[in-house]
Amino acid sequence: MKRNLPIEETVRYFNQKIRSGIFLTTTNGNKTNSMTIAWSTIGYVWNKNIVTIYVRPQRYTYEIIKDAEDFTINIPLTNDLDDAIRIFGTKSGRDTNKFEAANINLEPSTVVLSPSIQECEVNIECRIIYRQPMCSGNDAVVETQYPAGDYHEVICGEILAATISD
Repeated sequence: MKRNLPIEETVRYFNQKIRSGIFLTTTNGNKTNSMTIAWSTIGYVWNKNIVTIYVRPQRYTYEIIKDAEDFTINIPLTNDLDDAIRIFGTKSGRDTNKFEAANINLEPSTVVLSPSIQECEVNIECRIIYRQPMCSGNDAVVETQYPAGDYHEVICGEILAATISD
């Protein structure tokens, strides 16, 4: 059974798990893909609760999310999904059905079109409200993170719903 998750608890779970990897899932038309993310923030901007994600244009997920309206963030709390985190972070949805390879199931979200991951206890549903390609700036960051100039696109999603499985 799922219950609504207050924003304070949502932020706490997000911050506890982001460094070890969580799932970003998006749908556009008949294409759905998930990827592992470890670079993301959650906060309060423009009088809204926001999740900011970073996706490189070379990723298959970007092909889907670039024209999508929403995405979900899926956070495993107690389930041992380390293998799935690895698969979703190292395999491309262009070549591999990652859901099948990792034995992961999708379920309808409560508000957005993009599905949630059933095995993740926390699901955050976001509507995309802003996106912008990154550009060069801090030379130290560019040298260490973007030596090939392959900058991420920054995508901000307003949190419309957050749930937790009991």
